Amino acid sequence: MKAVWAFDIGGTHLRAGWFPAAASTKDGSVPRVIPVKKAAWSGRTAESDLQDLEAMLSECLTEWGPPQAVGISIAAMLSPDQSRVVSWPNRPWWQDVDLADRLKRLVGAPVRLEDDAVAAVLGECVAGAAQGRTDVFMVTVGTGIGGGLVSGGRLLRGAHGWAGDFGHLRMTTTGPRCSCGRIGCLQAWASGPALLRAAQESAEAARLSPDAIFAAIREREPWTRAAVDQAVGWLAIGIANVVRLLDPVIVVIGGGVAQSIPAFAENLQAAVRQELGAHPANNVEVVLSSLGDDAGLYGAFSLHFEDKWRNR
Repeated sequence: MKAVWAFDIGGTHLRAGWFPAAASTKDGSVPRVIPVKKAAWSGRTAESDLQDLEAMLSECLTEWGPPQAVGISIAAMLSPDQSRVVSWPNRPWWQDVDLADRLKRLVGAPVRLEDDAVAAVLGECVAGAAQGRTDVFMVTVGTGIGGGLVSGGRLLRGAHGWAGDFGHLRMTTTGPRCSCGRIGCLQAWASGPALLRAAQESAEAARLSPDAIFAAIREREPWTRAAVDQAVGWLAIGIANVVRLLDPVIVVIGGGVAQSIPAFAENLQAAVRQELGAHPANNVEVVLSSLGDDAGLYGAFSLHFEDKWRNR
């Protein structure tokens, strides 16, 4: 049976799943994603990354048969027509890659790209924590930090399709250098690598591997709390500023880091409300993604059915 393939392409991994092709989000029902494939990047060049992706596509073709369409959620800066990767701070060797055309020639089906955080907010709107909401801000906290915006029931893209580049809001003029090359971006203060760097400053982390440090963070070891509180504090400042500017009714928090830390969303909601103070929007909901790692897959699938989300 033909299906819509959905891919989530991140800074450290590739994931793929498929949805029944006959399904449509227009009637309000969204099918569940069928088993997901996973892979890690094998190298550090654009060509090796593309070969990894093409290998996964070939594997999918063998196991699933030809797709009806392919939707891709990718953590990169895209061209205004959503067909090319202009740049990718977390994998800087990606520069002006015509990804949609290259993959279309391989699978013989339409290919649509979307920023990962935009795909995630779309997924949450059609099948997750933001169903029925028309004004939504989605924040993804993982290897990087992304943002997706829905205002008045429409995706907010901006003039060049780059609205919502939340992780690269400049928070300070001094401090850590971001993967984009600038100093003081929110991503440099509150992403997964930033959280690891802050936790490594503790004496208890001296002999631990990065994996062991993240395990300690997930287990809420007392010595990790200062690092988590720092990340939450910076995120709260950024989110509060977006709430003041765009007035969403709900902020959905996704991404591997946010989802793996107990009570992360609850602590962030308290910090955001404190940051907003007496502002009328200080009752904004801050909730954890209900789709988890699959939010981007649902959003990528929905690109082929929901015209209202694709239009500015």
